[in-house]
Order: sequence, then C-alpha cells, then structure tokens
Amino acid sequence: MKYILLFAFAIITITSCQKKTENTTSQLRIDINYKVDDVPLFKDTMRYLNNAGDFYSVTRLEYYISDIVLHNANGDDYKSEQIQYVNAFTQATNQLVLDAVPNGTYTSFSCKIGLTAAKNLSNTLPNTSENVNMAWPDMMGGGYHFLKLEGHIATAAGDMGYAMHLGTDVGLVNCSVNKDIVISREIPNYLLTMNINEWYRSPNLYSIYFDGNHTMSSPALMTKIAANGYNIFTIE
Repeated sequence: MKYILLFAFAIITITSCQKKTENTTSQLRIDINYKVDDVPLFKDTMRYLNNAGDFYSVTRLEYYISDIVLHNANGDDYKSEQIQYVNAFTQATNQLVLDAVPNGTYTSFSCKIGLTAAKNLSNTLPNTSENVNMAWPDMMGGGYHFLKLEGHIATAAGDMGYAMHLGTDVGLVNCSVNKDIVISREIPNYLLTMNINEWYRSPNLYSIYFDGNHTMSSPALMTKIAANGYNIFTIE
C-alpha cells in the first residue's frame, strides 16, 4: 500500500508540473502590414510622396526578419533564432509565429532586417527559389540581400526606376518598437506595420532622385537607408 501511494503521488506531481509548464508559455502571432504614412501600400501605383519630394511607386518589397527579441522589464527577454523571408505582396509570408513565449508583459519588440555576419553566408539558407533570388553576389561580399525595395519615381523626363538594395554589414537594419505586448494562454495577435516613407525620412532625409536611385554598389547610401530603418515599424 505504501508503494502504491508513493506511485500515485508521483503521478499527480508529474501531471501537475506538466499542466503548470503548459500554462506558462503561449504562441504569439504577428501579422505584417504596410502603409505609406496614413495610406495603404498598393503595388505598382504612382501615388506616394516622401519627405524629400519624390513621387514613387513600389513594385517589389522583399526582406528578411531575424533576431526577434521581446524585451521584459525584468530582463527575462524572449529571443527567437528564426529567420523569415518576407514578400510584402505574398500574404503567406507576412505572419510571424513565435512559439513557447513565456507568459507575461513585454515592454518592447526588436528585430533585424537582414542577417548578422555569422548568419550571412552564401548558400546557408534553405535552397528555395526565394532565398536563391535574394543571394548577394560573391564578388561583392556574398551572403544575401537584406532588403529589396524597388519601383519607379516620377521625373520631368518620365518615370525612372529605383532599387533600394541592402546587404553586407553596413546594410544591416536594427529595428525597435516600444509597445507593451501581453502574452497569455489566449493566443494574442498583434499587427506589425511597416511605414515605407520611414526609409527616406530620419535621421537621413533621402531623395531617391538626388541621393541615388541604386544603393547596392554604394556602402555610403546603404548606410543611410539602413539607419533610417530603426523606426520603420509600429505595433498595434
């Protein structure tokens, strides 16, 4: 009888611990949305104006999100190692799913657009068509494009194409959002919104026409655009 009681107690204890563990973490879903200031982003529409006076359209917006961190006031940060390819115009890629996030309130969200040097190595991501198309030329340092933002701007001579491409260490973008994010047993959904105009706004006012409509071969231009990405996101 003694051993039966001990066995029963052990089963109850293990079950209780399992339930406690199951209830202390949750999944977090973050949908990604796009706008240009207060206007929704539509593909290939010449209707947007940035602070430098460029009228522009967006025909391509692809990038990687990595090093996601939910910051806790107590220092118990949640860190994700996932790398997600995102295409603004492919809905299936525009949701982040974070598993086993400890329940609680987090005070801010941060991530990188791009890959740190240790992860930005040629042919290391899965061999999908998306990753292959994001490859950065080996002769220019190798690895992957962090961002491809392309479209057209209106000029006196007609429409002119542009390609804001970021890659290599100088093109790594550190993003941060101060926002309380509450994780509980009910799966929370938040909306992460990228404001395209922020790429051209601050701290570097950037004109596609005057500063440069192609950034890939210019570390100086990539540095300017990457710095502007700090405030690219908001969370609702």
